[in-house]
Amino acid sequence: MKSEETFEVKSIFNNIEKEFKNFKTNGKASKIGHFFNERNIIVKYAKSSLNHKTIGVFKGKKINGLAFMIYSDKNLYYGSFVNSKKEGYGIHLYSNGLCFQGSYSNDKKASGVVMEYSTGKIVYEGGWQNGTYQGLGYFYNPKTGSTYIGQFDNGKMCGFGKLQWKNGDSYEGEFRRNTLYGKGILRFTDSNSIEGYFKNGVYIGKEESNISSSEDISLKNSVYSNNRYLNSFSQMRISMNS
Repeated sequence: MKSEETFEVKSIFNNIEKEFKNFKTNGKASKIGHFFNERNIIVKYAKSSLNHKTIGVFKGKKINGLAFMIYSDKNLYYGSFVNSKKEGYGIHLYSNGLCFQGSYSNDKKASGVVMEYSTGKIVYEGGWQNGTYQGLGYFYNPKTGSTYIGQFDNGKMCGFGKLQWKNGDSYEGEFRRNTLYGKGILRFTDSNSIEGYFKNGVYIGKEESNISSSEDISLKNSVYSNNRYLNSFSQMRISMNS
């Protein structure tokens, strides 16, 4: 998608309800009508059984081609469809202020980036599979200010990576299902560090064998033991519909 087209789409997103009403009243003379007319695309308005409002290309009752859509939950979408499933390039603006911009395959995200719509700041950039984060990626958490660079599996931190919190503390090592699990090093801004093995976000000692122990060896009086870091893990995955 060219930058000019992206700019036009976002301009329509900014007043989407008004622009839909204008299209229903004025057709080609409206902003959306002009947008499609410039591209020699004939579109119409329709409302689905799920209360999704659509202006786009239809073949029968199915969306086949480019379309703007207002979902019943107020999410917005512009992009291409095949038999009413997202296919190819699209822009999906979520009601929480996040925006996915990239390609879809069979209604699922296949490649692209997630960003804050208002600032353009990257929230996720990396691999995708089955509509979620997979493989090597970068993640920024707008809620906590933490960042992660490393491996993902099914949308969660899993494998080797580096997680850094807003205050400058960091962990570099192994993860499993969004938590510290395996060998790693936790570094604090006061130059102290903890190196060894972790299980379910808790330090268990220098030996790997402790992972299978029935009791975790917690760090007494450590900054880590109060679980404030664990709380940030649970928020790392920003929930988004496909």
